[in-house]
Amino acid sequence: MTLDAQFIRIIQTLIAEQGKEAFLDPAQCRDFLPNYTRSDYEQERRFLIRVVEIGAARAIEEAEDLSLCKKQQVRRLYEDLFMAEELAAEMMDMLGLVLRGDTGRTLSPQQPGGKAPAASVHLRPASSRMPLTPSKKTTPSAPTQPAVPPVDRAAPYRWRELLTLKGHTDTVHSVAYSPDGKRIVSGSWDKTIKIWDEEKGRSILSLKGHAGDVFSVACSPDGKCIASGAYDNTIKIWDAERGRELSALEGHADTVFSVAYSPDGKRIVSGSWDKTIKIWNTERGREILSLKGHVNRIRSVVYRFDGKRIASGAYDETIKIWDGESGQEILSLKCPSDIFSLALAYSPDGKRIASGALDNTIKIWDGESGRELCILKGHAGVVLSVAYSPDGKHLASGSNDGSIRLWDSESGRELFTLEGHASGVYSVAYSPDGKRIASGSWDRSIKLWEQE
Repeated sequence: MTLDAQFIRIIQTLIAEQGKEAFLDPAQCRDFLPNYTRSDYEQERRFLIRVVEIGAARAIEEAEDLSLCKKQQVRRLYEDLFMAEELAAEMMDMLGLVLRGDTGRTLSPQQPGGKAPAASVHLRPASSRMPLTPSKKTTPSAPTQPAVPPVDRAAPYRWRELLTLKGHTDTVHSVAYSPDGKRIVSGSWDKTIKIWDEEKGRSILSLKGHAGDVFSVACSPDGKCIASGAYDNTIKIWDAERGRELSALEGHADTVFSVAYSPDGKRIVSGSWDKTIKIWNTERGREILSLKGHVNRIRSVVYRFDGKRIASGAYDETIKIWDGESGQEILSLKCPSDIFSLALAYSPDGKRIASGALDNTIKIWDGESGRELCILKGHAGVVLSVAYSPDGKHLASGSNDGSIRLWDSESGRELFTLEGHASGVYSVAYSPDGKRIASGSWDRSIKLWEQE
């Protein structure tokens, strides 16, 4: 097996167009991989699906049906592709597959006759340890307000890094504060949920039970339970004090990527890659409603402060607003072409919705009319997480550029930038008193930040 233009084309198609579905259509795969025999193709297709789902390194290790020779060939292919000894293809939730490498050059594989293909794979230095996003030609809509003012570096709003919590063995994809602010809950691609003592910075409990990566965690309003959504298509409910699994909610047909408790704690909303949103009764552990309207995978779901509205963001370039009781769709906010909303947050008063997007910006929307109010610019990478401070005056955003940026929620002015993570920031959460922020990262750590 050698690196060729066809393989590069299928990778690029995967990134730019369809996510992992690009490998699920046999006819389409054969168009890109014409030189494989049928048996080789079927075997390779199964392997590539696992690469998309769990990353190249783990896929190779688990590929028991591949001969040792085949494994070595696949490994060499990926090493050639990324010009690195470590395998550098990792599945990223917002795109399906993202490439990273240890060279700043552009790799242009040669076609027969010495001609390079029209497209190329752009690599980033491994020292940044950040996933890449594809280069797309997009035309973001102009903000409906005057341009956001420049960063006010003289403002007295300053933060510092307080602690680094280490214990997870893979990406920390979600963090949440307990209602009393004494504990932090984290969910990781290592399939575990950890509960941390916020003051001492040490792990108290490690919850195991999911059969796949944990993408989302949420604390119940009374602090007694934790909900988690994972790659194994389930939502699990845990006893927050003892770490015991209380129940497993089953009904989704694909990864559960986002979970949130209703303000009264009686319901849980979940968003899935099966394109549905489900609402569950927490006491009985049963499904109440299934909301259908998105036409692609759902990335984020959030409740408004009163529980009467639910917002959802998906890969179909829309944000939808639903009635929290009936499940009826109320509004559909259209994002610019190819600009997916990767993270959502309601302001504490419910009047605004913040969305982090693929074009490196945060968009602020009117929570009632759905009108776009302004666009916050400053990040150099896709925005993976957003969170309002408890008083609603500030907004925090985490990006795969490795930074956390803090904004004035009214003016849209950037106030401060927190830097310290060695890679992309997947999740940010304010403490209940608003004086601290927890962040989870691709670098496997959680950092605590404190306002000075």
